[in-house]
Amino acid sequence: DRSAVRASVMAAAANWLALVAGVVVITMIQDRMFSEIPFLLKAWLVLPIVATIAGLFLVFRTIGVWRSGALAGIRARLRYSVVALCALFMCWFYWFWNILGWQYLA
Repeated sequence: DRSAVRASVMAAAANWLALVAGVVVITMIQDRMFSEIPFLLKAWLVLPIVATIAGLFLVFRTIGVWRSGALAGIRARLRYSVVALCALFMCWFYWFWNILGWQYLA
């Protein structure tokens, strides 16, 4: 199923872009990060949100792949599921490290 493969590529690319851009942005603004919140950091914070949306869409597509048997063979579905689990882990990672937004503890 082409849409399933496109969803996995989209989620993987969004996560790689968020991570690589994050490393570049942090190295560029590390001296200013404690005195102000630079615009470049604010702009980068959009990428993890896009990657999370892509990851959740991939999990949604994974459920459809398993229900309809869209990919050819069990091995292809298992590989697709591993990619979906990695994307789901990245969603948790962004949430845990408070990259998706402020978390207030009660």
